[in-house]
Amino acid sequence: MKRRHCVYLYSDGHAVVVFEKNDRELGRVQYVEIVQQWTKASCNFTGRIVLGRMHSEGLADWMREADIITIKAPTFDAGSEATRDRGIPVGSLDLHFPKRGSLYWTVMPSIISAPYTYQPNNVETFDPTLTEWSGMHVARVQLARVPAPESVGAI
Repeated sequence: MKRRHCVYLYSDGHAVVVFEKNDRELGRVQYVEIVQQWTKASCNFTGRIVLGRMHSEGLADWMREADIITIKAPTFDAGSEATRDRGIPVGSLDLHFPKRGSLYWTVMPSIISAPYTYQPNNVETFDPTLTEWSGMHVARVQLARVPAPESVGAI
């Protein structure tokens, strides 16, 4: 049985989804699927957002359902006077949903962790010809948008 291991969402809306499964002969096997338009959202960031195993289910599904994703890397200027005085950088993730409002995370890496990792310098564009990604086999390239989940719970 395959399960989603992690998701790399890029600013152009494509994603690299890493799956893993247990094979009786090979043990744990990881492979990737690349999806051209993984989210319908307007992605207001550069680079990529990484959603690990512990957080890839709920947050990834919310990102697929959002219409706007905005992320800001932690900076001193984004915080309050108190956080600036203490040398604490502040970042954020905002998911906006049509007709339902927003979800907003505040991140202070030295104090409050986040259910994602933002990597603004890891820029990649969709390439349907890839056969390997980060040392893993590309099992499938999906050119059509994957439909968002019907429901990811109350927001």
